[in-house]
Amino acid sequence: MEEPALYSIGETTEMPEEKLYQDNPIDYEEFLLEDGGLDVEAWIIRSTYEIWDLRMPGRIEYYYHDDCVIHAANGNEVHGTEEIIEHTLNWQSAFPGIKIKILDVLWEGNKEDGYKTSMPSYMTGKNTGHSQYGPPTGKELTRENNLAIYNCLIEKVDGRWQYTEEWSNYDNQAMEWACTSDEESDDGDDS
Repeated sequence: MEEPALYSIGETTEMPEEKLYQDNPIDYEEFLLEDGGLDVEAWIIRSTYEIWDLRMPGRIEYYYHDDCVIHAANGNEVHGTEEIIEHTLNWQSAFPGIKIKILDVLWEGNKEDGYKTSMPSYMTGKNTGHSQYGPPTGKELTRENNLAIYNCLIEKVDGRWQYTEEWSNYDNQAMEWACTSDEESDDGDDS
């Protein structure tokens, strides 16, 4: 049975669950620790929740640096917040109910050097909108047919913590399968 949100990872942050999963955006100051560091777990969970589960791609400008680069799973790169928003909107229109389910949050770093993070996860959603592969298929992404891992750098730029680089490794074949009709994916071999 699917978890209703990102609750399956258990306690990783001191931010209360009702705040972590509230429907309204969280103020930047609420992520800051007393020593000037960042509540990394809350940052990762909350940014993912706002952008994907709450469908707020505009929050990319809040969490990501203007010059951030995402190294995508297919070898392509997405540069800057405008392209990242466009990329996100493309997947959200193909999968209007898409959600990212976080399995764990791993990180190391400090307030001087920044943080290296890793987020194993999977996507859920049904392809009910057009994608780069064609019209909707109605196929679903589930934990059983796709996994992903997102590795990010979070650095302080001009006094503000932001994602500055991301390596996004999701299952391209699962995404293509979900967005390709069975007739198109047949190889034509009737044997």
